[in-house]
Amino acid sequence: MTTTNVFAELLIIGIETMAWIALLIFSLWGYGWIDFAIFNNLVIAIPLAAAAYALGIMMDRVSDGLLAKADHTIRKNVLGERAAKSFSQLRSYVLAKSPYLSTDLDYLRSRLRIMRSSTINFGFLALTSAAFILTRVETAAHTKYWAATTAFFTGMLLCSLSYYAWSISSLTYYLRLQTAFALLPDDDAKSNKEEKPASTPTRNRSGNGHPEENGASG
Repeated sequence: MTTTNVFAELLIIGIETMAWIALLIFSLWGYGWIDFAIFNNLVIAIPLAAAAYALGIMMDRVSDGLLAKADHTIRKNVLGERAAKSFSQLRSYVLAKSPYLSTDLDYLRSRLRIMRSSTINFGFLALTSAAFILTRVETAAHTKYWAATTAFFTGMLLCSLSYYAWSISSLTYYLRLQTAFALLPDDDAKSNKEEKPASTPTRNRSGNGHPEENGASG
């Protein structure tokens, strides 16, 4: 994946994160102390982009930790228990053997990372947007509660859709990885004079279609 693609990916995640953080701050302390005219100046775009990028990195790690258990379950269901444990070796093997397959897998991984972080961000947006309406919007009480409820459930709907998209993208990613491994030339076909490192994954000859780790102890 190119540096530009990584930057764009983290920037998208960071902008989402910045949105709910801003709503949280406005809910707690209001927004009368901010001169919004400053945002018309292009100079402010540089520090904002830097802040969004930093927030994107942090939220990517946070969302990875929060959804790690669900991700491992999907990985284990597709690849099998042993291959799931040696996932990093399996992925490195495929990426090293085929630049074309590497590009395809990186594209899928980029999409699932955005959806993974969006799942968390939309959840926070649902809460903070409802809080902002209840605390800072001046209108009739019934209108305020209706707007806050609508904002909350809209955010939760987007959260649910993002989670669904992430789970489907993860499933597709692991299936593509498994297929890519199966399509690559088998190093076992080389001369037996050439020894492979113990960490190199090999084909599972039992016919169940799951890649396994060479020399694994079960």
